[in-house]
Amino acid sequence: MRAEEAVIFCLLEKPSLMMTATVTADDFTVDGYRNIFQAMTELQQGYDVAAVLSQLERNNLTQSAQLAESIFSNAVASPARFDKHCEEMKNESIRRRAMQIAFDLQMNLKEREKGDHVGDAIQKLMQIGQTNRNHSHTMKQAVRAAVEAVEAAMECDGMVGIPTGLKELDECLGGFHDTDLVVIGARPAMGKTALMVSMANSDVSCGIISAEQDAAQLAARFISSHGSVHSQKMRTATLQPEEWTRFSSAAAVLANRQAYINDEGSITLSKLVQQAREWKFNHDIKILYVDYIQKIKTREGVKKYEQVGEVTNALKNLAKELQIPVVALAQVKRDVDSREDKQPKIGDLSDASEIEKEADVIMTLYREEATDSETQRQGIADISIEKNRHGPTGHVATQFIGKYFQFKDLPSNVAQFGGAA
Repeated sequence: MRAEEAVIFCLLEKPSLMMTATVTADDFTVDGYRNIFQAMTELQQGYDVAAVLSQLERNNLTQSAQLAESIFSNAVASPARFDKHCEEMKNESIRRRAMQIAFDLQMNLKEREKGDHVGDAIQKLMQIGQTNRNHSHTMKQAVRAAVEAVEAAMECDGMVGIPTGLKELDECLGGFHDTDLVVIGARPAMGKTALMVSMANSDVSCGIISAEQDAAQLAARFISSHGSVHSQKMRTATLQPEEWTRFSSAAAVLANRQAYINDEGSITLSKLVQQAREWKFNHDIKILYVDYIQKIKTREGVKKYEQVGEVTNALKNLAKELQIPVVALAQVKRDVDSREDKQPKIGDLSDASEIEKEADVIMTLYREEATDSETQRQGIADISIEKNRHGPTGHVATQFIGKYFQFKDLPSNVAQFGGAA
């Protein structure tokens, strides 16, 4: 109560503090204080004490007007400590909401009410920390934020997102950005899972929904990619001594990585969302990978395009909710196999229109050697950036080393459309 009164006094004494306030009307427990705060926010052109009192009178809140006048007359706090008062009030608000969520969960479980109460509680707990984000900005604030983003990019050589592991791709995308849904489409056997492994094989804490492969198979790919260990030799245990050394070293490093895998083959959308929330809440994952969109189950009896639409919409919302990038693989229609130009476009994605609506970035992957054994472009994989809300679209040629499940930047001595330069 004391912190709420102090916040109101500071805002009456020094209205400019409203620009830095981290509390919202919902954080107040006393109706009178909440009414005063809302009256301040309703005054679009700024306010003084007289204006606030008049606004409260217009809202038929005479008692709140009297309360505001009393608080201002008694000088109950120092504006110099405004941030501290807001912090104290916010912490109490968070504690109060968390206790209510815990109580509701306990009652629902005790009474055996139907529904995903644990998942709902996790979502509500995670949303507590997001409720103080301001969504209304002056142009001055927006410009300042834009300048700070450019300065941050300068400090990290243009890399503002999570690196993809491929320099040229990072130059186009700036890495993977928080709240973005990134979709990577390809026909089977083109290496899209290997590309995902290559991107995820870093120190960044990540979650992986692997509806296509079980955890052991996926871990084997990570070991092969990280240690440059021949995958076939791993499967047959025919590694040479130096390969065993690389294998053991890679396994030891990966065992300590902050990466989490769910390999449920027929995972439902609701379970996927719940799992991602748990990983974020318990392990603070920075990025989520999904293999792949068309394998995720939704409601029974839903048409395929509707199912894909539900999944992509949920993944985009999940990225925004968790404030992380979500990178999802997707299948490409087989029609592309009959074309002369087999590099997939946006329209070649299965149920493309539903994916195109939600995705911030859409890329497609193609390896000419997978369809033409005589090609001069052996070991080259082409990534086509078909949609990019943050920058240019275009083409990135990369090196693909299939036996290691590795994607790398193309060496300078290799031409993009031929053999050695």
